Amino acid sequence: MVGTCELVEVIGPLRLEMIKKSARSKMNESPTDCEDYQGSFAWVLGDVRRLVHPVVYKHPSGAVTWVRLDDETAAEVLAAKSVRVH
Repeated sequence: MVGTCELVEVIGPLRLEMIKKSARSKMNESPTDCEDYQGSFAWVLGDVRRLVHPVVYKHPSGAVTWVRLDDETAAEVLAAKSVRVH
């Protein structure tokens, strides 16, 4: 784990036009592989922090987006020194 953040807001579902517009404005390119995306959402993040030293965690098989940390790893992340990312 290399950082932490707060999930401030979830926007969506997004229409395909919104996804393409956002990609063009943020990445300066037009995505070509998003035609099949239905029910996509945008996550608005806050208090984004980079950990000074990454914390090793066990990534469960099948976990794609969210991972529940065990108590020991969660405590290590909370105690870790971090730097706010602007």
